[in-house]
Formats: sequence, C-alpha cells, structure tokens
Amino acid sequence: SIQQFLDFRKKYNAPIWLGETGENSNVWFTDAIRLVEENNIGWCWWPLKKLGFNNPLEVIINPGYQEILKYWRGEAEKPSEAEAYQALMELAENTKLENNYFHKGVVDAMMRQPYSKEAIPFCNVLIKDKAEIKAANYDMGVIGTAYYDNITANYHVSTGEGRQSWNNGKTYRNDGVDIFPLDPRNEYDDVYVGDLEKGEWMQYTFSSAKKGIFELSFRVRSENKSGEALIEVNTGKYYTIAIPSTSGQWQEVSIKNVYIKKGKNTLKFLVEDGGFQFEKIVLNREK
Repeated sequence: SIQQFLDFRKKYNAPIWLGETGENSNVWFTDAIRLVEENNIGWCWWPLKKLGFNNPLEVIINPGYQEILKYWRGEAEKPSEAEAYQALMELAENTKLENNYFHKGVVDAMMRQPYSKEAIPFCNVLIKDKAEIKAANYDMGVIGTAYYDNITANYHVSTGEGRQSWNNGKTYRNDGVDIFPLDPRNEYDDVYVGDLEKGEWMQYTFSSAKKGIFELSFRVRSENKSGEALIEVNTGKYYTIAIPSTSGQWQEVSIKNVYIKKGKNTLKFLVEDGGFQFEKIVLNREK
C-alpha cells in the first residue's frame, strides 16, 4: 500500500512524511504506525481531540448539542435561540483540556503497541477479599494478545466494500470490542460489552494480595437466547459457564473453587456461543 511512496522517495532521493494515520481503530493505528516506521517514514497524528471516541482526547457532546444534531437530521423540533446558545457555550466549555475524556488506549496503540506484544492492565485491580472488574476494562495490547474481536477496523478503502464499524457502541474504547452505555447520560463510566460472537475473547490482568480460593461471578443478560463462555485462569484451567436467557434482565452466573495465586493473575473470557451481554466480573474470596 505504500510502495508508490517508497518508489518516489528512491527516485527523487527525498524524505517522505505521513501527515496523518487516519481516523480508525486502535488496530489500524498500530499497524499503520508500525508499517511506516519499519520503512523509515515519519508520521504525525491528526486530530488530537474532537467529537468522537477514536482520538486521544474526546470532546464530550452535551445533551443540548445532541438536540441540535437531532434537529439538523430532521429528528427533533428546532431549539430556541436561547437553548441553542446555551448548548453551544456548553460545547465550547467541553473543548477545554480538563473537560475532555482521555482515551489512554488510543495513545497506547500509537506509542507502545507498534513495538510490544505485551498485554498490560487497563486498570490496576488488587484483590484482598473482594473485587470487581468491569467487562470493558480488558487489557490494553495488540489484538490476539489482550483481546480478539471478529471486526477490528474499517478497511473500506482497500476492500472496496462499505464502511465497517469496529466498536458498534462507539463509546469508551477504540478496539474491536463492542461497548455500549448502560445509561446514555453516563456513557463514559457505566458500560457493558455486547454483540459478542463465537471466537471473541477478552483478557483481564489483576493482582491478589495473597493466594486463595475464590468464587467468580459474571454479570450477564440475554434477550431471548442462551449462550456459553469459557473462563481460563492463568493459562491453566478452563471453566464453562452457561448463559441463560434472562429476558433482558441482568443476572449473575458463578463458578466456585477457583484458585487465585498471590501476585499477578490473568483471566480470559472466551465466547463459545454469543448473543448475550456482559457487564462485570465479581471476585469473592471463599477461603
């Protein structure tokens, strides 16, 4: 895909520079940056921040501005002049650095992942007797190491097909994992993983203050079908959990007698039969 530029550089003995890596997923960013750096091509990032989840800094869309967008799309009534003014002033406030939402996974994908296949924790979790891990807080790292998803980026330019959405929920993180808000009014904290398909998985790295036997509960829900997942702890033992049809209500499915060692542990959640949603993991010490 870059051969024509390499040929140009050789022909004219001139340096070349990538002006932007495109607006896409973390997988795209990592692959593009690795490709150009392996070929001694400099690059820069555009943009640093905007309205959207695939940038280092996201300008949060306030409810008033969302109503303006709906009006422009013909989905809502025209706001008053005062309402529009207030909404735009709130949006201006949200452009301030301190009011942005920081997507550390995007920065990690650009700065670390082109050179490392190591998965690192998205959040530091230390278990003493009880702890919770948000399903969306799977590890940061390249696909196939920290997680796996069937759709990871938008390749419409090279495939000639239509645009693809990688994170169907378009919130919280910029990987292929599909993350949705539990409450649209708080989409940056209360989230769950959905659109889970067979073969997809997420890894969670956490620490334990001491070894012990734990009960692991997985908060899930399904509209009208059952599902199944495999739980792998420390690349050792597998546990199977059956996901019942919960009629859209959240429910916890548990496994007992899980050995957790002192120090660093990993847990991998592998989807065997999808169609359900996954909110969090709760770990409780049994002994």
